Amino acid sequence: VMEYVDGITLTDYIEQQGVLKWRDAVHFTVQILKALQHAHDRGIVHRDIKSSNVMLLSDGTIKVMDFGIARFNRENNSPEQARGDITDERSDIYSVGVALYEMLTGRKPFDGDTPVSIALMHMQSTPKKPTEINSTIPEGLEQIVLRAMQKDPAQRYQTAGEMIKDLEEFKANPSI
Repeated sequence: VMEYVDGITLTDYIEQQGVLKWRDAVHFTVQILKALQHAHDRGIVHRDIKSSNVMLLSDGTIKVMDFGIARFNRENNSPEQARGDITDERSDIYSVGVALYEMLTGRKPFDGDTPVSIALMHMQSTPKKPTEINSTIPEGLEQIVLRAMQKDPAQRYQTAGEMIKDLEEFKANPSI
């Protein structure tokens, strides 16, 4: 038995809206990160963060779904996951960066015909900068997205809390 969640997936919401306002994208991302921080603090790595596993309720509340269902995601949402390396909290951070990219641009950073081709892009390719797709994205927010999506886990935010801190600072002063 599972909880009934009265809402839509973030994927469906992005399809309806096209591109989200950056303030909404930041609001949703902070909620996702808080859920992950709660899990990470308990030693749980989600390993399957993607917009289709995030539900948006009518009041704007976010619920992260499908904890613990997939140990290896066919969509390979982080470079180390695609390589078959050990995943940790930073793998979830990468995937949150991908979801934020998608919210701000209306598209995924990498698209291909097969899961394997997409996995290779996550490992080897640099995504188009979000501002090249949507010029209204503030520079500071783009920097947060790109840091979260660094190929090398050591170059990413190390914790959900670190990324939340930068998002909160950005929200308080969008010109930074």
